[in-house]
Amino acid sequence: KAENTKNPLRQKTTSHDHDPESESAVPADVVATYRRQIAEFLLSYKPEESPAVQHFVPIQVRTECIFAKSARLWGAREWNDKLSLEENCERSIPALIKFFATGLHCHLDGFVFELPCGQFGSEPEAFGRGVRRLLTYISEVDPAGVHCMRRSYIGGRGWFYEFARTPIFVTTFAPFYQ
Repeated sequence: KAENTKNPLRQKTTSHDHDPESESAVPADVVATYRRQIAEFLLSYKPEESPAVQHFVPIQVRTECIFAKSARLWGAREWNDKLSLEENCERSIPALIKFFATGLHCHLDGFVFELPCGQFGSEPEAFGRGVRRLLTYISEVDPAGVHCMRRSYIGGRGWFYEFARTPIFVTTFAPFYQ
């Protein structure tokens, strides 16, 4: 006899002996609860309280954008000066994946990575190199395997940044912008 089990992360039940599409959907609130519980288990810090988010608050408050003022944000782990940019980024990939897995259900609006000013914020060229390294690293660990930073037409018509098959609007801020 085939075993019939419900997967809390899918909308439909799964079975070995019949069409899963014929089953009724798991209620959205149940799916959202399971996703939140699993995601909380996987992280060792609270991304909504990260230093990157706290340091972004003054920018959020001063902006003219009405959407940014009320945005719910998550951020990367605290920067470790003993690690490379890529190693620091790696430490936040689980939170970034959780953000994409649960962000819509949790009404999240953005994920903040912060590069230290001393190393990357003194001049536009250094900042640009840092942002490119960050975006390239994230692209390389994309769970969907898209690797958008490998495309030959970066900056050209039709190119966009994406992670986990989700288009992303990338915004940057630096002290020299003021």
